[in-house]
Amino acid sequence: MKNRPAGREMDREAVLAALRRVGAQRTFLCVCRSVADADERAAEIESLRRNRPFFEAAGLEVGVWMSALGHGGPLVSAGDEGRAHADFTRLTGLDGATCADSFCPMDEAYRDAFAGWIGEIARAGAKLVMLDDDYRLAYRPNGLACCCERHLKRIGEILGRGIDRPQVKTGVLNGGMNDIRRAWMQANGESLLALAQRCREAVDRVDPRIQLGFCSCLSSWSGIDGTDALALTRAFAGSAAPFLRAIGAPYWHVAHNWGASLGDIIELNRMEAHWSQHSGFERFAEGDVYPRPRFACPAAYLEAFDTALEASGELDGILKYVLDYSASPRYETGYVEQSVKNDPARAFIREHFAGKTCAGAVVKAMMRRLDAAALPESGANPGELADEMFLSMEARMLAAASVPMAYAGDGPRVAFGQNASLLTTEDLARGVVTDAPGALLLAAQGFDLGFTQLHPSALRPACEHFPREDERVALGGLTGFYEAELATDRVEIDSELLVGGRGFPGSWRCGGVFVFAFDAFQARNVPGALKGNLRATHLVDALEAVGGRLPATCKGNPNLYLMAKRGPDGLALGLWNLFEDPAGGRVKLDRVYARVVGHGVRAHLEGDALALDEEIPAWRFALFHLFQDDGHGPAGREAIPEGGSDTLAQKRHA
Repeated sequence: MKNRPAGREMDREAVLAALRRVGAQRTFLCVCRSVADADERAAEIESLRRNRPFFEAAGLEVGVWMSALGHGGPLVSAGDEGRAHADFTRLTGLDGATCADSFCPMDEAYRDAFAGWIGEIARAGAKLVMLDDDYRLAYRPNGLACCCERHLKRIGEILGRGIDRPQVKTGVLNGGMNDIRRAWMQANGESLLALAQRCREAVDRVDPRIQLGFCSCLSSWSGIDGTDALALTRAFAGSAAPFLRAIGAPYWHVAHNWGASLGDIIELNRMEAHWSQHSGFERFAEGDVYPRPRFACPAAYLEAFDTALEASGELDGILKYVLDYSASPRYETGYVEQSVKNDPARAFIREHFAGKTCAGAVVKAMMRRLDAAALPESGANPGELADEMFLSMEARMLAAASVPMAYAGDGPRVAFGQNASLLTTEDLARGVVTDAPGALLLAAQGFDLGFTQLHPSALRPACEHFPREDERVALGGLTGFYEAELATDRVEIDSELLVGGRGFPGSWRCGGVFVFAFDAFQARNVPGALKGNLRATHLVDALEAVGGRLPATCKGNPNLYLMAKRGPDGLALGLWNLFEDPAGGRVKLDRVYARVVGHGVRAHLEGDALALDEEIPAWRFALFHLFQDDGHGPAGREAIPEGGSDTLAQKRHA
């Protein structure tokens, strides 16, 4: 909640009542920016001294949350001191454009002001301070920062020669890693880490036990900011307990930000959890429903996101936006109400999913992808570059096809483009699905993928022909197409791409590797390329052809998100219908199970399948625990959804 709501005092009792209903353990009070004028900052501190003890006395941990470098909009502060901040260096793009509200972390005066404000917050009694996800240099209206005069000077120092912006732009966006890109990344990373360390010093002067951290952004993981979320978290934390908020929120689904749907947004959080699994940090998800209320972002998106990530068990919690912090706690109560309604589902998850391990197709995704990226010699599009270095097209395709995913284990590997460089000989032995750029990387390492020629093409196939079904699927002009010549004695062609009556290999299998004849990232916005009825079924068949049976799959339901977790007693299975139509049918399993308990819809076991007796409504979910034969006979082969707790269902099927 805002620490000091506009025009009124916070209704703390009502806020507390809502937080208790959803079982919150921590709340964050949002304060103004460091560039606010002195009167506004003083009023903020006064409110913080009143509000923090109130929530702490109620048993909640209280954090303070604040904006950092600026998100790239107009400078809101209207006071005299705000106008004086015009002297601070603005973040500057590769073309020299600046952001009005975004300040360069290399500016010593700005460092002093920013760290000074954090020190004031610490002196007001804050025990935990979190910076927003504007602690970044990329993802701004002026493109990729920073290329201000201070950064240019530092880049020149690293290089040992003078340099101008056009030269930096060429080095950053063209070709493989080079001395200019390396120097630009180094200067960026140094500036962000230096400000983090300055903030830590300000906090340590008050109390080194105070926790300080930040909300990561896409560029915090991709390498574009020159450092990464792990290094920044350690710099902010000092000797205190480290914490980190992941990036990827339910509200992205509303406008499909970066082309994402909720299934692959969930997977982005899981990917970040995998990258940080050995860090020792407290890590939590971004449960944001910006801009609120439910007219803008439904509670159903938040609940699906929250329950799926709790089921995965790979993060420690969620920063869940259950109140509209710009309004009173009575303005939008729907997020709280829907959260409470799903408490029985969370109880089922905690009993049946906890302690098990995610299983399925293994996504291979590289952190800090820019470090080893080979960009087009003609120059990368800055916006596409920022997206490509983080987003996972592997997860996007798999989530839409109802394929459960893991980030380790014995399942078949899926690695597109540069991510294929992560594949080891052991990975290849598990079976691999890749795209054309990934195939070229593997072929360069000496692996036989069944082609004699594979190269980018200017052609844009209009449709894909699937011979098995004799079906043609419109593509509308596939981007990122690669022409291939295949050794027909070693490959099995799965589909062909058609251009003006000519047919080209569209996908094929060679031994334990299945290849798509396109660049998955370049094709991401083409209808039918990554998502589609036959793309989904053929993807499942390909994965099982190269890697064996998957733990669970379900065909015929767009964006039905599956999660499978193995344990000593069987399989936990979650089905989230992240689509506007109801979902139904049969879930194909990799073995016969003896009995099942469930939550959400009625279902029963039929051999090696779970038959759904009821449809899963739009934006709802169903949860099951499939037990192996325990010697007590076949009782319990039907799952009956409970009416508020799974106790009845368990007793019935014991």
